[in-house]
Amino acid sequence: MRIGLIIVVGLLLSACAGRPGGNFVGVNTPDDAGDLPSNYKEAAVTFLENQLRDPGSAQIEIGEAQRGSCDIGIYGKFHGWRVPIRYNAKNAYGGYVGYQNAYVWFNGARIKRVSDSPRFCP
Repeated sequence: MRIGLIIVVGLLLSACAGRPGGNFVGVNTPDDAGDLPSNYKEAAVTFLENQLRDPGSAQIEIGEAQRGSCDIGIYGKFHGWRVPIRYNAKNAYGGYVGYQNAYVWFNGARIKRVSDSPRFCP
C-alpha cells in the first residue's frame, strides 16, 4: 500500500516537470527568441496601422529592437525582440488623442504580442 502511494505521488510530481520556460501558452526560453527579421520596422508599423481607425493620419516614431522578455501575468515570461513605437493617431471624431506607447514583440520573423508596457505582455 505504501509503495503504491509513493509511486502515485512520484507520477503526479513528474507530471509537473515540463520544458524550461513552463507549460503555459506563450511562455518560452531566451533561446526561442530567434533571429530578428531585417524588415522588423516595416512589419511593426504595418501591424500598428492595421489597428488604427485612420492610419493615414498616424504620426509614428519607431525605435530600435532589443532582445528582452516580458511577463505573461503569473504564468512566466515571453522572450523575444521588443520594438518600441510611439504614435499619435486620430480618434472617431477626427481629433488626435496624444502620443501613446506600444511595444511589438517578435519571436523570430513573426509578431507574437503587442502591449502598452515594456515589461508586461498579456
